[in-house]
Amino acid sequence: MSETPLLDRAPPPAVAHGLSTVLLAGFAGAVLLSVVVPLPESVEAPFIVVTEGGGDPVVAPESGSVDLLAVAEGDRVEEGALLLTLRSPQAAERSAALLAARQASEGGALRAGHMEERLAARIQAAEAELAGHDGALASLSAMVAEADARAERAAARLAADQALFETGALSERDLDAARADRQAAAIARDELAAERTRTRAARAAAQETLVALRAEAAEERQALEEATEVGDTRLFLLEAAGASDDGLQALVAPCSGEVISLSVAAEGAWVTGGAAVAHVACAGQPLVAEISIPVARVGRVRADQPVRLRYDAFPHLRYGLHKSTVGWVAPAGLDGQFLARSAVPSDPFEIAGGSWPVRPGMTGSAEIVLARRPAITWAFEPLAALWDRWFG
Repeated sequence: MSETPLLDRAPPPAVAHGLSTVLLAGFAGAVLLSVVVPLPESVEAPFIVVTEGGGDPVVAPESGSVDLLAVAEGDRVEEGALLLTLRSPQAAERSAALLAARQASEGGALRAGHMEERLAARIQAAEAELAGHDGALASLSAMVAEADARAERAAARLAADQALFETGALSERDLDAARADRQAAAIARDELAAERTRTRAARAAAQETLVALRAEAAEERQALEEATEVGDTRLFLLEAAGASDDGLQALVAPCSGEVISLSVAAEGAWVTGGAAVAHVACAGQPLVAEISIPVARVGRVRADQPVRLRYDAFPHLRYGLHKSTVGWVAPAGLDGQFLARSAVPSDPFEIAGGSWPVRPGMTGSAEIVLARRPAITWAFEPLAALWDRWFG
């Protein structure tokens, strides 16, 4: 008894022909797409967001230990805000010098007050003496004028008495009395004139003394002003150098912005003089992505190439990414890396109804599109590599 199969093992000719046509059409379409459709060739590298001018460094002026750490990475600070304080021998020396400068300034102010009082008293006494001589001169001048008048009257009376004596109308005794009056008036006049001369000489000496005192006062004031200016300058320089009463060196934020890096781990850490202890990204500056490209992949990277910026803080599968272009590529590498920069778009990420902007210090991955080439070339690339290895 023979068995008849439910289905024929060989497919119908039409089905076989149709299937082969579909497969051939699919293969031809795939080949055509691989030739027509270009796929991007890209380089991926990590990046960090910084300000366009780079973070302003805060440099330790000298070596010392951190006494107080007032900020952490990511903190927002205002210009002049305290970042940390350093304790060092140099800071202690400046503190002692600051105390001495302040004491000298206070002492200079006291000396200036005493000097002004002393000079004012001496000048006042000299002015009073000069005023006394002026008064005496005025009185003596009036007295000399009166004495001259008396002497003239006595001389006129003597002349009249002499004429009377010659006529016999006057006795010799009366003539002698007239002569004595004239002589007394002349002596009194001469004495007053001599006194006036002495007073004038004393007044001239007093005037010279007053002029000398005023010149001396001006010189002493100038010398004191110069010493005060030197002291004030020293005090200003010490304060500008960060000298403080407690012997600590204060390091402050150079601008308002965000602390993007901090090289100090904790209080008590040692800091080397001249080293950057922090970087502050100043607010208002444009942001850029600083991309670290390995040396092996930097050969074809150039400016104006497209870049996709994917942020670690904003997973791109959920929140998207930023598109930009390469703005600059470093001409030389450092530590096996070449730096490139790309502008960060100002568009914030919309998350849960809120806007979240990109901030300095954020990291992520940058995809730099080098070129676009047909997909079929990717298929032949391994074969070309093998050919080059075996026969190259």
